[in-house]
Amino acid sequence: MSNRFNGLIPADIIHFYQRGGGTCAEEEELLWVIDHWPDSMMPASEQSAYQREVTSDEINYLRKIIKTIPTGRQKKLRNALNDLLCYLSDALHWQVPPEVVNQLKDKDLQWFDQLNQFSHQAGILQDGYESIRTQYIKVRPAVSSEFTALVIGLEVAPLSIEYLAHVLNEPSSIKQEGTSLYLDITHLAKKSKLQQKQHFTRYHLPLFVYRVLQDYYATTFANDKHSTLDHKNKKVTASQLVRKLNLYTPVTPFSLPELNAQKWHLRLQSVWLYRDNIVPSFLKDIRDPERHVAFNKPIIKTKEKHLALTAIYQKDWNENWFEGLSSKAKVNRWPHKTLRKTSLNSSQKAALAPEWNPHNILPAMLFHYKADLIKYGGVIKETLSDDTINAYTNIEQVFEDNPLPYEKTLDSDALHLWAHTVYDSLSNEGHQKYVHYLFRFMSHHPLTENLDISEFDPPTSPPSVDPNYLTLAELDEVINALLTQDTGEMMQRLFCAVACIIGYFAMLRRGEVLRLRIQDIFCYSTDKQQFHFDIRETTEGSTKNKSARMVHVVIPEEYACLVRMVIDIKQSASVNEPLIGFADEKMHSRQLHYLLPITRAIKAVAGEDVRFHHLRHSGIYLFMQQALHLAYEISPNETTDESYLPRLLSPSAIAKRFHYWVKTKHFSQYNDNLLLSEICQQIGHKYYSTTRWSYLHGIDWLYPFYRYGFGERQQREFNHNELKYLLRLSPTSNDLSRQLSLINTDYRDKMPSQKQQDAILLTEVTLKNWLFKASQKSTLSIPAVQDLPPTDSYDIARNDLASIWLSSCASCPSGHFLNDLLKQVRLGELNWKMFSLIWQRSGKHTYQPLTKKQKTALSLLPAFVLDSNNQAEFPLHIILACNSKNAQLITRVFRTHQWHWLSLDFELVCNRKTNIQRQETLLKEQFMIKGETYRSITQSTGNSHLIITFKLKLNTKNKAKSQPSLDRGIYQHLHQFLTNFQSLQ
Repeated sequence: MSNRFNGLIPADIIHFYQRGGGTCAEEEELLWVIDHWPDSMMPASEQSAYQREVTSDEINYLRKIIKTIPTGRQKKLRNALNDLLCYLSDALHWQVPPEVVNQLKDKDLQWFDQLNQFSHQAGILQDGYESIRTQYIKVRPAVSSEFTALVIGLEVAPLSIEYLAHVLNEPSSIKQEGTSLYLDITHLAKKSKLQQKQHFTRYHLPLFVYRVLQDYYATTFANDKHSTLDHKNKKVTASQLVRKLNLYTPVTPFSLPELNAQKWHLRLQSVWLYRDNIVPSFLKDIRDPERHVAFNKPIIKTKEKHLALTAIYQKDWNENWFEGLSSKAKVNRWPHKTLRKTSLNSSQKAALAPEWNPHNILPAMLFHYKADLIKYGGVIKETLSDDTINAYTNIEQVFEDNPLPYEKTLDSDALHLWAHTVYDSLSNEGHQKYVHYLFRFMSHHPLTENLDISEFDPPTSPPSVDPNYLTLAELDEVINALLTQDTGEMMQRLFCAVACIIGYFAMLRRGEVLRLRIQDIFCYSTDKQQFHFDIRETTEGSTKNKSARMVHVVIPEEYACLVRMVIDIKQSASVNEPLIGFADEKMHSRQLHYLLPITRAIKAVAGEDVRFHHLRHSGIYLFMQQALHLAYEISPNETTDESYLPRLLSPSAIAKRFHYWVKTKHFSQYNDNLLLSEICQQIGHKYYSTTRWSYLHGIDWLYPFYRYGFGERQQREFNHNELKYLLRLSPTSNDLSRQLSLINTDYRDKMPSQKQQDAILLTEVTLKNWLFKASQKSTLSIPAVQDLPPTDSYDIARNDLASIWLSSCASCPSGHFLNDLLKQVRLGELNWKMFSLIWQRSGKHTYQPLTKKQKTALSLLPAFVLDSNNQAEFPLHIILACNSKNAQLITRVFRTHQWHWLSLDFELVCNRKTNIQRQETLLKEQFMIKGETYRSITQSTGNSHLIITFKLKLNTKNKAKSQPSLDRGIYQHLHQFLTNFQSLQ
């Protein structure tokens, strides 16, 4: 047996097919196939214990063995092999050869053929359901499990009998957030050893189903609040539910034959297929809760959020760490060992936390990990015991021979190589589990968030999924914070904002954002909100799947203008230069200064579990929404009320985004399945299953499309009896008209006769707003930017972020020469390469504006002189006495990092009566630094003086050929800058 199949249990495979309502080979045959599976036949260099791939050679090898079986068992074993391959592909997301993919298609055709066989019964079931639904609303009998199961199966999704029974047994399945209703369903698949919490998914819960479920739970589990045993006894099993359904449907109004659980599931699916014309791919998605994973958005406290946003540009590293860092790790103490619950509270954590060590960040990382376990508890339990916390964190011996230097955290390949080295060296399962828990924490820490822990999942369990995304309102708040926090440098803020925008709308991974070059981005001249990005291999690395792709996007104007601004600023730069960052800036620096602040801002706004990669999740969710609106041609007002989103779902935005693909054709001329293929192509995925599992969280957002006409924002007819039931009024109540008049102004303005005769047109959102009006105030923090006037057009900025950035730049501390010089770049008076060279020689990200002492020293110096002769090579100089006082003033102003791009040339002019030797000694000892030269001139008349000429120290091999006019422009700007401070004093 292949070691990749360790932990693969036939019973789990059978249970998977049963939960999906399908059939499967017997356990004995599955076990035979698993036991006879050969070791990997791939080259040794490509083999891995975590590999999720089956080759044609392995399949052919097994088929040859099966052919040697001298009995009819051959057929059973071939079926078992096919079932196993389908399970590996569908449930565990393995890559399989093309012939197996074709088998999957054949299996889908068989499934579709089975649905066709139930088409007649599906129509009868739907008609009978409408009849008993009407009767139930009118009479209000005691709600039964079989009726409730039909309500869920026909109005929420065609779930299997096992999952229908599961929902009936779990009152906690109902989830209410404000006025939104959901059905949360916990996965029944066995949790893997490394998975701390069971996954769940989320369906949209229609108001009628919500009321029926409430009635069912109230009558079934009314007195079980304090008795687990009573609750357990009242649960209905899958087999019991089948029997009840088979007693319920053979009689009027159904008159349907009895079926087993698997065929009942097919019957329900057939209803959805023919009643709603649902696309088969989506039918498979909604029928099986285990095809997607949902998440709960946390409550963000406004005060804590604002405090966290003020620290997004904080540096907790030393810039010198990356200059000649020794690979030899120093001995580190493990400060987490002394951390106790009694010694930690929220105000003490910052004071106790150790600094990051450039040679090994693990001591500090383990400290933060333990501190979070103490403060927040575990994934399941809110409070962990000391023994449990110590068991999780006392793993430092694992890392003694494998320290993690700070610089490796910034290199994705190096970080993953380190993680695999550590993990593969562990033979103890307990150590593996606890190290995996630490890796999970590290994947959410801003410093190490590019650690992909799915690489450590055993191939016999589904890959890890990290469900989360940001809404467009949250994105806007993040970008506003990146642009306006005054602790960031001007260009740093702009680069951060643009990296965030591109990561979101172009759906890029962090490495793809960093490697994106100027030549890889194109803005359409006819529509400046439309871009395409060429994602391919560069000298800094390649894409995850080693394939290039072209991404086409439409970006709202308030964000698009920032992207265009960076392109304009860098119009003179080399096309091979990364879009994000200064010329020749190293990747580790770009990660620290442009991506790390984004991660911090995201966590402050959306919660600690959200990280940079979730920008890609969010963009993919938006792209899927746009694709669905292209296919279904539904108004965005019928599908979402999310702030900012409708204008990106408008017909004009959709047409622009997909023009590259559909061109002048209408989408109806395309095969539906091509749309999913195109989505994968744009994202960079080979299979839609990867997109669905890892990026499209929950399934509630799909309801307005697969059940069109019944979405909560889609207007439909309601009758009086139904409204009485939904509004919790008795069947004989006379209060309906009064409440409808308060709910709907159109109804209120009608004549009494019209109220009785006309159909009542409402949306469920309107009803829920009335029902839950007391709880409409959300406890979530809402960004103030949502109060801006709405706009339906993506090409009209609803918020002038460019002006926000420019005004925040204007409010920067005075004395910041680079900020002033940036104005020349924006006006085209200084090229980007020259500006970058000055930035590099000015201390890079450590640049500081003039201090108060420097400004005072400037005021005490004589005036700076700019030669009027345009032909002068070095036109800026100052004439002053050669004395100790002036030497101190020159040193205070110019001997700092911010002026390292300037060199000082000295010319000493001495009167013949002056002791020139003493003057030269003073010049060399107090004015000059190593490497500088001087000239001495003796004159017969006039006072002795010193001429200091300022020269651009940018003559490096990397310097672009600069024009003398550009050099003079720098001198002119420097002269104006220095003179302004002299005149202000």
